[in-house]
Amino acid sequence: MTQAGHRSMMGGKKIPYDAEVEYLRNIGKTQRINTGIVGGPGLRVQTRIASFEKVNDKWAISSFAADARLYVAYQYRSNTDGGYWGGGYGTYFSGTADTEMAALGVFADLDVQFTDAYQILTVDGVERARWAKTGYTGTNVTPLWLFGQNFPSSFECAIGPTKIWMNGVLVRDFIPVRKDGVGYMYDRVSGQLFGNVGTGDFVVGPDKN
Repeated sequence: MTQAGHRSMMGGKKIPYDAEVEYLRNIGKTQRINTGIVGGPGLRVQTRIASFEKVNDKWAISSFAADARLYVAYQYRSNTDGGYWGGGYGTYFSGTADTEMAALGVFADLDVQFTDAYQILTVDGVERARWAKTGYTGTNVTPLWLFGQNFPSSFECAIGPTKIWMNGVLVRDFIPVRKDGVGYMYDRVSGQLFGNVGTGDFVVGPDKN
C-alpha cells in the first residue's frame, strides 16, 4: 500500500486528502488561510515556520482590525531591516537580539502565548522574549490568518504543522496536506480542509515521511 493509501483511513473514516506534506509556501505572497479563530488573551499558537525574506514590519500569522491587532509570526525590530521575530496583541512588541532568525529558509518552532499580563515568545524550545502587556483595552473581532491577511503586508514563508489553543482548549490542529496536487491545511480537531482564500496556489512541500 502506498504512503497516501496508509493515510486514506483513520479510525475507519476516509481522510479527505492524498498525503501529508512538510509545509505550504506562499511564493508571491497572495495566498492565505482563514483559521476561523478570533484571538486575544488566552491565545497560544505553536507553529513551524521558515522565512524566505528579511523584512521589517511584516507578518505571516496575524489578524488586524481598526480596534485590535494581533501578530503571532511577525518580523520587526526598530532601526533594522528586519529578520527578527516579534509579536503582540493590541500593541506590537519589537524583536530583540535574542529573537534574530537563524537564516533564511531555516525552519523555527515558534510558541507564542498571550495572557492578561504577558506576551511570551519561545523559539526552538527556549523562551526568547517576555513582554508586559499594558495599556490595551481593545477587543479583537477578526479571525487569525495563516500567511497573513493581505499582500503587501505579509512576507514569503513556509508554514508546517500549527496548533492553536484558546484558554487551554485546542481549537485547531493544522497539518499541511495535498489533495489533487493542491495545498491545504487539514484541521484534525474539526476534520475539515482549510484552503487558500487568496489568489494563486501554494507551493506544496515534499510528502512527509
